[in-house]
Amino acid sequence: MALIARTDSVQLPNNAPEWTGTPNPTWQEGVGGSYEMADDVFDQEGDTLTFTLNSGSAALPTGVSISGSTLVGSTSVVEGITSGVIIDVKDADSGLIASASFFIVASEASPETSPTLFDDYGSNAFAGEAGALAVNDAWASTVYDYFPANAPTMGVIPTPTTGSALPTSNAVNPNADNEYCAFDRAGLVTAINDATYRYVFLAGGNDFTNGSDNDQLDLTLSGESGTERWFVYWDEDTPANVQDIKPWNQLQGTRANVPRIALDSSSHTRFVGLSWGEIGGQVMRCTIATGTASNNIWYRCNMENALNHSWNMNSSNTNNNIVYQCVSHDHDGNGLPDDDIHAFIVNSGTNHKIISCEGWDILGDFFQVANGVTNGGVVEDCDIYRKTFYDGNGNIDVNGIYGKGEGGLDFKNINPDGTSRFKVYGNRIWGMRLVDETAHTPGGGSGAPIQFSNNSVAKNGVDVRWNVIFDSDDSGIKMAGGNLTGGDHSIVRNILSDIRDIGSNRPPLYLSPLTTEEYLNTVTDSLGADSVLKYYRSNSTNIDEHDSIGNFYQDTGAIGDQARWGTDFKRGYNAHAGTYVVASKGYGSNYEAPSKAALNMGDFTFKRKKMTGVENFTISGIVPTSSTPSGFRTLVPTSGGDQIGTSSGLGVDDVS
Repeated sequence: MALIARTDSVQLPNNAPEWTGTPNPTWQEGVGGSYEMADDVFDQEGDTLTFTLNSGSAALPTGVSISGSTLVGSTSVVEGITSGVIIDVKDADSGLIASASFFIVASEASPETSPTLFDDYGSNAFAGEAGALAVNDAWASTVYDYFPANAPTMGVIPTPTTGSALPTSNAVNPNADNEYCAFDRAGLVTAINDATYRYVFLAGGNDFTNGSDNDQLDLTLSGESGTERWFVYWDEDTPANVQDIKPWNQLQGTRANVPRIALDSSSHTRFVGLSWGEIGGQVMRCTIATGTASNNIWYRCNMENALNHSWNMNSSNTNNNIVYQCVSHDHDGNGLPDDDIHAFIVNSGTNHKIISCEGWDILGDFFQVANGVTNGGVVEDCDIYRKTFYDGNGNIDVNGIYGKGEGGLDFKNINPDGTSRFKVYGNRIWGMRLVDETAHTPGGGSGAPIQFSNNSVAKNGVDVRWNVIFDSDDSGIKMAGGNLTGGDHSIVRNILSDIRDIGSNRPPLYLSPLTTEEYLNTVTDSLGADSVLKYYRSNSTNIDEHDSIGNFYQDTGAIGDQARWGTDFKRGYNAHAGTYVVASKGYGSNYEAPSKAALNMGDFTFKRKKMTGVENFTISGIVPTSSTPSGFRTLVPTSGGDQIGTSSGLGVDDVS
């Protein structure tokens, strides 16, 4: 039998294209970029594909368009999350279409690496004007915003993998084996130390505690750099909300409330959008890190009404833990007098950071470096203040000069290695008051915005720059009362306003350490203080190796304790207006103006309460303008041996 070959062909079916991945376009505001959608699509026949916006899709965000197979984000893209974007991919031969739904994320603009107004000192960094602020005629119509240079990069916060089968009770997310969605304490207990789950999502509106005030879960499992473990608030109805979660603004019943979590050597973990706080009349503790717990980040978390420190680093082997854009508030010990409830405390460790946080009405300090061995660290771009004032007898008084709690930042033992540097940068601190010892443990602390304490331990290398401190009844920057053998501190370009010195020894600036530099600070409207600045040493010795240049004082008191200016104490090229005349020592003379009005200064307006609701606040008459007398604007040498920073052996720049 002969075989006859067929000369026709069999037409095989043309398969529809298939989305093999979920598009994840992520850009940065003002930068944009491109995303190749074809990388997420497979077509069996290799046909030509076209990409279009589905008719039922949400509109593409500003600055985003489709060009061929590419999603293009122009430089006009703005911060935000656009959900419900649906892209169709069409096979040109068969006409078959496949669709994918996804988010488009644009993160906030990249922060500036340093403040634009508070220029650092150095060669050609300033034009020779005194005070914290550069000459500028436009500040009357400008609102200044500090951008933290030490902020971590968070990237896109994870949300449960999209799909139609997300769980509604404790379960592994069927769309991704390394995701666990928890709805109650049992679910959190299941997942917290199970290496199967890299992502643990805690559904909002649920209580993950056992209801007791000593509830604690121990986290012993670590992630790794690049594959961190995540514990993230999740709103199952609108999962994209986690990208901008602010749990302090949520009603109690919509938060993800968690117990105190003890990190026993757990590292490389991220906590996002979680809440620690009062649940059903009980008061929760928050976080403690021991062992070698390091490289962890708390982001957009709410810590309120804690019975103990809301964040506690308690081991010398912990390092580089970061609290970023969190809020800690209303820690009053459940109505019990106590002096030891701080928002953030570092008892030991290295290089811990508190960045862009906000705190108020803390029974202890907002931040304390305790008596353990602590080297390095950062507190930057935080809002620290009091809302509630007292009368000195334990009663709330809106006009009171007392507070129930202590102060802003308290350093007891910092940088004992003598070479590290602790940065206090760009914070806003206000409303500090004397401690009401009826409402607070008697003798329990000071209400100073920034202070040194503990006379038995030396402090080294504290760098205080670009802070705005105002409305304080208990001094401003108080580097006194501590051990006098430390030094190498820098107090540079800070603004202090309305410091009233209620009582005694609480001036805007109180400086005792050796080898300290004091440059380009502005002190204003502080006539309530009996002196603008004290140089005092409790052991009755002189202050040597101290440099004071380019500071500006207006409407303030005198400078005290000049008898303590030692052989190597140098002071000059400072400006004074409407205040006491102060002598120079070792440097050129000062600039003196008869009044604040004679300087023709502009107003300084800045942002505060940046996490809970931005407010603008103005301090008048402290920005030099082109109408300010040239003697003020050219006071500070910008060349030669007397310029700022040329004295060796002083300040943090000589040890960093």
